[in-house]
Amino acid sequence: MYSPQLDTFIKVAELGSFSKAADALFITPTAVMKQNNHLEKRLDVTLFERTHQGIALTDAGRSLLRDSIYITKYCRDSVERARSAAQHTTDAIRIGVSPTTPASFIARMSGGFADILPGMRFQFVPFDNTPENAHEILGHLGQNIDIVGGIVDESIVERNHCAATILAEVPVRLGMPFNHPLSMMDELDPKDLDGQTIMILRRDYMA
Repeated sequence: MYSPQLDTFIKVAELGSFSKAADALFITPTAVMKQNNHLEKRLDVTLFERTHQGIALTDAGRSLLRDSIYITKYCRDSVERARSAAQHTTDAIRIGVSPTTPASFIARMSGGFADILPGMRFQFVPFDNTPENAHEILGHLGQNIDIVGGIVDESIVERNHCAATILAEVPVRLGMPFNHPLSMMDELDPKDLDGQTIMILRRDYMA
């Protein structure tokens, strides 16, 4: 679905060496360099420059690396979604999962579902949870993914023309390093956050 030269390019960029990338990919350094040269010729840009320390990415190379990591992962996830769709039957519910939208809560409820819908089974479909993907998935529920668990508000539901059901209400929580002074506290008062820098999702982030 994408050029394998991108995999080679990513490996060279990660290891900072054509020879090390060749060892990792089980091909010759010459083959790695040929792939890189061909990719540079196709794109009409220089991706690496030689330095006293070895090779380094150019500005164009750094830009391509960021996009290539996303492209290759998205393509792999697309294949997984296609395979899940191929296995789809009327007795399967496909649940979208990602690091920020785990399916553990829904999985714990599956026993109760089995009593109501005997024979029903679940398929977990991984996806990369970016705002663009979230909008695409929520706007096309029922095609590759049927259910996604996560935070929700009315604007998300309205803009994506989907429905939401509250499964649980949980307290607001903060993630922080173990050695943070506040990490030992069971509960926080808003005043405890005075002078602290926190990151929160903006309204309509997934809409």
